[in-house]
Amino acid sequence: VRVETTGELLRSVSEMLKQEKYSLVVLAGAPSDYAPHRVSRRKLKTSERPEIMLKLIATPKIISVVKTLSPSSFVLGFKAEYGLPQDDLIREARALIDAGKADSVVANDASIPGAAFGSESNTGFLIGPGTNMKQIPMMPKLKFAQFVLEELAPYIK
Repeated sequence: VRVETTGELLRSVSEMLKQEKYSLVVLAGAPSDYAPHRVSRRKLKTSERPEIMLKLIATPKIISVVKTLSPSSFVLGFKAEYGLPQDDLIREARALIDAGKADSVVANDASIPGAAFGSESNTGFLIGPGTNMKQIPMMPKLKFAQFVLEELAPYIK
């Protein structure tokens, strides 16, 4: 499914969850947290407007609707932050679980060189289910994904 906005992604995910049951829902995408309040229908010319003010509004959180639409699905969320202290990163990931939005969360610090966005490797923490927590060392992303799925396999029905 190709989408361009967070709103389109939310609609697509919602439709899919209403049509079928899923044992596992992995929310690894990183949709934008904000979107323009108003979108211009044409190119803005600097000759006409040398300065503009851009007003942004918060976009909907996809993870917030998954458990509502598919309560039996095991939800794996991702929490990427930049430069957040490790304890705070883990606390934010755990908050998603405590709020009932996810069963497990992969949390990582995108400021670590060679990890997360735009790299071939990743490192982080697998939080949950329950009180479980494992630190995942730096490894290629394919191995990282295999590690996470192997750890979660016993919990997925």
